[in-house]
Amino acid sequence: MTKATRVQLFPTLIYDVECSDLIDDVLKEFDKATWKDDWQNINDTVFTLENNIKLVKKIENVVNETLSEIEYTVPLRMSTSWFTRVTPGDMGRNHYHTNSFYSGIFYFEDGNSNLVVSKQQPQIHVPFKTKDFGLVSSGDVGLKADKGHMILIPGDIRHYIEQNTKNKNRNSLAMNFMPIGFCSDGDSSFNYK
Repeated sequence: MTKATRVQLFPTLIYDVECSDLIDDVLKEFDKATWKDDWQNINDTVFTLENNIKLVKKIENVVNETLSEIEYTVPLRMSTSWFTRVTPGDMGRNHYHTNSFYSGIFYFEDGNSNLVVSKQQPQIHVPFKTKDFGLVSSGDVGLKADKGHMILIPGDIRHYIEQNTKNKNRNSLAMNFMPIGFCSDGDSSFNYK
């Protein structure tokens, strides 16, 4: 019998954070949101929470507390925020967030279709049967989008919204986060302000 020890390196850290105490504050902001006629899936600004500093700080605290196990040397700050809506029968496009270190999606309503995270298959793909997604190197995985939860994903992870099979819009709050402060590594550094 062969003895093998698995060494897992460089994981993709995705978090599902229960933070239902944000629901009421987010709903108040959602009620104020206005929408572009020509692009219906996001509201008219990617700085939708910029005037609600108290809510931004609450969300930043959730994000920084969640990521604290990594022990980043500087905290993360919200850089952009917007509401999304997917109409019945539609789905969200597969994309990632350029110029984002981490992205967050908060769900403030019931009945959300899944958020799917995806990673392109390698050049040579061997089919597999395992259901343990911690063992596979590529594919699509649907994450439950439960009310009162925030999903945090690295900004470079491709993701999309499964088809909305409900008879109402699927709404969520999307956000991006960047480091704030001086980051240095060898001969490369940047002061994020």
